[in-house]
Formats: sequence, structure tokens, C-alpha cells
Amino acid sequence: MLNISQSAAINIATMLLSHKKITEKQMNQIQTLSKESGQDMISVIIDKSFASESDIVNTISKSYDLPKIKITSKNIDKEAISSLPKNFIVTNQVLPFSLKDGNLQVAIADPTRLSISSEIKTITNKNIDLFVTKLSEMENGLKFLDEPIEITQSADATSSPLEKSDEIETTSDVIKFVDDFLISGIKKNVSDVHVEHFRNEPRIRYRKDGVMIVQKEFNKFLAKNYPAVVTRLKIMAETNISERRLPQDGAIQFVKKNNECDFRVSFLPTKYGERVNLRLLKKESIQLELNKLGFEKDQLEKIISSITAPQGLILVTGPTGSGKTTTLYSCLNHINKEGLNILTAEDPVEYELYGISQVQVKEDISLTFASALRSFLRQDPDVILVGEIRDEETADIAIKAALTGHLVMSTLHTNDSISTITRLINMGIPAYLISSALTLVMGQRLARANCPNCKKVEQINPKLLNEAGFSMEEASRVSLFKSKGCTKCENEGYKGRIGIYEVLKITSKFQDAIINNASLLDLNQLAKKEGFITMQDMGRTLLVEGKICFEEYQRVIQGEA
Repeated sequence: MLNISQSAAINIATMLLSHKKITEKQMNQIQTLSKESGQDMISVIIDKSFASESDIVNTISKSYDLPKIKITSKNIDKEAISSLPKNFIVTNQVLPFSLKDGNLQVAIADPTRLSISSEIKTITNKNIDLFVTKLSEMENGLKFLDEPIEITQSADATSSPLEKSDEIETTSDVIKFVDDFLISGIKKNVSDVHVEHFRNEPRIRYRKDGVMIVQKEFNKFLAKNYPAVVTRLKIMAETNISERRLPQDGAIQFVKKNNECDFRVSFLPTKYGERVNLRLLKKESIQLELNKLGFEKDQLEKIISSITAPQGLILVTGPTGSGKTTTLYSCLNHINKEGLNILTAEDPVEYELYGISQVQVKEDISLTFASALRSFLRQDPDVILVGEIRDEETADIAIKAALTGHLVMSTLHTNDSISTITRLINMGIPAYLISSALTLVMGQRLARANCPNCKKVEQINPKLLNEAGFSMEEASRVSLFKSKGCTKCENEGYKGRIGIYEVLKITSKFQDAIINNASLLDLNQLAKKEGFITMQDMGRTLLVEGKICFEEYQRVIQGEA
């Protein structure tokens, strides 16, 4: 028989008692037998014949003023049952069986499911009529989802009602709308899709090349259907559609109309409704060749020298969305071979890397970066990637692993490579350990590249150029470029993104400076003496070469725009 919750079983048993279908003595017996057998109270009631299923249906019907329905294969309408996704029907134990006068008729057997009607209305955009049916009939009705249904409609409707996702798609404008804006985001190669509500102004924004852009063509439909859109995304991400008070995370594997993409999905309650962020994890878009990421020749040589060493700690720094994961994956791809045991701990695992064992961090079950790293050390690793060093414990384990014959790679949130040393010290790591373990630090940003087809010379105030690091003499003669927009760049003026890097190799002199607690200023001066090129230096080179515009340099490097 259909499983129901303990609270629902108690609720039904109490109604049977109040309607004199069972006695007080029988109620006590039922509770005792339920505890001894592990069965729910309703199973005990029916198995021991204290009351029949008809008694239960009649009692629920009278208590909640619900009409009764006998569910069979002959009275389930295909269009009705296709109006809800299969996983929603099974999870919530509801069965849409008919459409009448535009209303969707839905059967339930558990009275605690009454509140689900509002969710069903949101999903289907139809008024809902609830009916009560027997538990056994509901169980049989749910089985029909996996079998051909004898239904009273055209002879060509012979397949399972939910056999193809496309059959669901055509039943709801909301489903089509969600598919449309996800497909649009995939085609535009965005990194994130944001669905958000501000007062009476819901909107969808794409983050493309690091910049948020409002998609006004979706506003009208979204304004009328915002709750339904969020609910649809929750169903796709397999999260709790009834939970609106707490944040939730999920994932979507999206395959529709020749568009395939995985999404990492986050739901966040706000004052004006839940907002949704969908991070696109588009496998084919990742560039895994180090020599194609835009490093200078000297920078690339330092990186390859460090990642092919048998041990050491390599860190990549920069803000969210600066391409740190791509850089680290490219490093792993460069050294990945059968002779190496490579393990990664990531949050999330964004892309699958063949031949590498990847672990998804799950903090809710205490699978943290630190705990994964400790376990890795018992797996005989040669190379370890830790998605992020967030705390002293992870930093301490990573550094000690690097000192005991392992190559360790990770990320750290700092503004530049040199301030990474100060960050580690502030986390509680002794300077002598940092000096001994750290071999290379990369700082990076991603800037939108000028479209090469429509770029033109742009006049910039020499004073602004001087503030950006150009000498006054350079500022007076340098020519910079900005793209104005054309058909090849969709009139945006930008075409793709370009990396801006700095690569700090930890030399013996730098090790001595760290042990001696040198200041940031002293470390910067030492690095420049050893030929260190900052992100600002590389950014100015890209400006002069016409690869980026001054406005983009300010936004990414100076943080002024």
C-alpha cells in the first residue's frame, strides 16, 4: 500500500476515532501495534480490519468536504496527467486525472497534501479541483505513469504520458518560457543567468564576459508569472518547491533543441520573492591548453617549471569570475598522464577531467576541503587540487602536503599575487612554512577584448593615463583603441575575453624575505628587481596593442568603472 507520513497517519486515525469508525480501545491497540511492527497506523488499521479503505475515504471526504473519486486506467486523461512533471506527481503523491471546464481535477489520498493545490495552480496556471481517493487506488494510479494508459482520446495517443519531455513542454507557457531564456543564455555563451524580483519589476539578467546585462524581452511574461517560473526552476533543479524561507541549491542537466548544458542553481529568499542564479557549466567551452590562455612567454615558462616539479604549493588568486578554475584545469591537463595519481576537491566539480579523480565538496555532511584533503593524503597522490583555501586548517594541511612530496594547487581570494603571502600569514600560517612550501603564485583578471572588426582610435585625457601608470611623456603620444560595435560583435564592441596575468616565482631571495617578515612594499620592490610583471603592466601592454579599451582597463584593473 502507498506509504504516507507518520503525521498523516495520525491525522487520519484521529479523524476515524472522532467519526466513531474506531474506538478508543482500538486506537490504543493501533498505536501499540504500529510501534511494535514499524508499520504506519493506517497500514495497521487496514491489515487488522479495524476500518476499511472505504471508511477512510468517507471520513476524509466528510471532514474536508472533498468529493470522492475512484481512480482507474479508464478515467485518467492524458492531457491532465501530462500537465505536471512525473517527479512532482510521484514525490507529492498527487494524481491529475481530468480536465473539466478548464479546471484541473486532482486526486489525493493523504489529507496533508491539501496545501499542494496552490503549487499545482502555479505550475499549470489552472484552477484546481481536489478529490479524495483510496490509498490503493492512488498507488495503482501512480503506477500508470510507467505504463501505457487506456484513455478516451485519439487512437494515435498510445505512448506513455510522460515518456518524452517534449510532451510536457507543450502543455505549459511557463515551461516554454524557462526553456527559451535558458537556451538564449547558452547560445549567447553567458556565464550566469539571474532571475530576480525588485518591487514590481522582475527581470532576467545575463552575466556575459563578466558584465551583467538586462534581457528586457523577457520582462512582460516574467512580471505575470514570476512565482511559476521560480517553481519550474525548482522542479528542474530537484529542490523543494514548498520551501520559500531558506536558501536551496540544486543542479539541472539541460538538454533541449540541440542545446546541452549543466547548470548549478542557487535559490535565495529576498524581500520581494526568491531570486535564482544559474551558473552555466558548459563542458565544451572550457579552454584547457595553457599556451592558449594568453600568458607571456616568460610567465608560461615559470608556470610549466612549477607544475612539472615533484612538489610545492601553487596558488591562483583573483576575484570570482576571473578564470581561476580554467587556469588550474589547464595546469592539470598539461601534466595529466597515466603515471600520475591526481586528486581534486571542488565546489562544485565544474568540468569532468578524464583520468583524474574529482570529489564534490559537501559541507552539509562535513565533506569540507580540509576533510577531503586529509583523505587524499591516504590515497597515495602525486598531485592534489583543492578548489579553494578558505581557512587556516585547509591552508595548514595544503602546505604540509606540499612539504612532504606532493604538488598542491589551489585558489585564494586576494587582490594580487604578492599580497597572498600576507593573507597566509594572517590566516595563522608561520612564515617559515610559507617560505618552504610556496613555489608559484598567479594573479589574474579577465577583460573584455576589443572587437577587431570595428575598433577605432580613442582619445583619452593624458591625466587619466598618467593615473593609470603611463608616464606623462607616454600619455601624450600613446594611441588607444575602442570598438564601436558591429554585426560581428552584436553591436557590443567586445568579442570574447582576454586574460591579464601576473606570475610570481618564489626564488631563494623571496624565501629569505618572507622568513624575515618583509613588508608588502619590500616584497613588491624585490619582485620587480627580479623581473616581475604586474597585472597593471600587462594591462597597459594590452591597451597599447589595442586588444582592450581604456574603459575596460579601468573596470578590471583599477576598479573605477
